[in-house]
Amino acid sequence: MRWSNPSTSGASASRPLSRGRLVPAASIMFAFTTAVASVLLLYSTPEEKRISIYSNAANYTLPILERNGADYIGLLEVFEPLGTVSAKASGTHWKFRYNEV
Repeated sequence: MRWSNPSTSGASASRPLSRGRLVPAASIMFAFTTAVASVLLLYSTPEEKRISIYSNAANYTLPILERNGADYIGLLEVFEPLGTVSAKASGTHWKFRYNEV
């Protein structure tokens, strides 16, 4: 059966219309690639939290550790690039020395 478009006229106006279309392979690949990329982005591992420290002596980044729902950073790691640092445990107390202070 041939259908014609009443809004156009001429020889090209009369063309067969199909009820079902074949989808090109490129469209299927694009849809598949988009779906896979979306899944990978949603379920990828979260980025590690980091803190950046900027000073006259050094600029650096340190990881932030999470324990029991709270964020922590290593105090020695913060001050070590900036000067001389030492820490000593004395019972339940810690002694922290930075640049001989």
